[in-house]
Amino acid sequence: MYRGPIYCREDIPHVCPWCIHSGEAQRTWDASFNDAHSIPKNVPKQTIDTVCNRTPGFESWQTNQWLFSETDAMVFVGEIDGAILLAEADDAKISACRKALDEWHFPDDFDFAEVTRGGQPAVYLFRDRQSGEYSAYADMT
Repeated sequence: MYRGPIYCREDIPHVCPWCIHSGEAQRTWDASFNDAHSIPKNVPKQTIDTVCNRTPGFESWQTNQWLFSETDAMVFVGEIDGAILLAEADDAKISACRKALDEWHFPDDFDFAEVTRGGQPAVYLFRDRQSGEYSAYADMT
């Protein structure tokens, strides 16, 4: 059962993931599962509907944010673990995550290994389906 964020009037503790995917959960409870804001105007409404109403969300410190390219929803890669990401040595992923931390004014010498899943700060990584480029955002209380 899905136990992530559920935005609706009723207090729903969990939802069948297949009911999310089919749209049944959205129709039954007028529920959404992701916060989609700052959406570029060229993203089709059907894509926005799929992300908000038919895609399971993820836990974050504040309201989860789904990222978009100029024309499409990005793919959620996951919440990162800094030590694992450093071991992978993928410069594109690391750069996207560091940029997200820069928005919170973390210093350049911040030890990226301190970023852990469920920790603070948390960093959520996304990949552009067309270009393969990465984007991320950081969150904390």
